[in-house]
Amino acid sequence: MKISNRARIITVFAYMAVIFILSSMPGDKLAGRKLPVSDKLLHAGEYLLFGTLIAWAIIKDTASPVSLRKIGLVLAIGCGYALLDEFHQYFVPNRDMEFFDFAADTVGIILGTGLYVLIIRQWISKQPNVS
Repeated sequence: MKISNRARIITVFAYMAVIFILSSMPGDKLAGRKLPVSDKLLHAGEYLLFGTLIAWAIIKDTASPVSLRKIGLVLAIGCGYALLDEFHQYFVPNRDMEFFDFAADTVGIILGTGLYVLIIRQWISKQPNVS
């Protein structure tokens, strides 16, 4: 099943909206405050999915080699949004702009992008050659 570029981009923007909504919640209203997990792990997990979705939208699933330019674009978009997200939280009650949250976001984006590239390469290598 071929998924259109538009659907991929809409999915990325929808996830960006989810991140924005979660980031707009005042700190005292967050359910994550009660979890026995570091908030850095939550940040990394949230942005791992984001990095994977951006890679899915930009790199796609073609048999052509993954260019460093496309990987750089994925990382730039993901890290740029993570930085804007942290800046946005500065203005939300009981939330802070934290460097280590941004660092965790960046780790998640890098892992998500790498995971996507590894998975798509494995999937493509298992496809029969149609020549």
